[in-house]
Amino acid sequence: MNTFDSNRDGRIDPLEQADQREFNYGDTNRDGGLNRAEFGRVENPAEFNMYDGNRDGFVTTTEYAQGEYNTEHR
Repeated sequence: MNTFDSNRDGRIDPLEQADQREFNYGDTNRDGGLNRAEFGRVENPAEFNMYDGNRDGFVTTTEYAQGEYNTEHR
């Protein structure tokens, strides 16, 4: 299963695909996560803590996908 299939329907819809592209764009050092500076390239930096679920200062693909899903479905 793809991490960005946030609604778990077995498909990557256009919105989820856009989320994946945004994440990849932000991950400038290609380490698989976003630090605060990288996060600020694709999202409002003030929202970093909303996405960083485990508060380790690093947003993983899973956290980013969940954060996007939560933001888009409020």
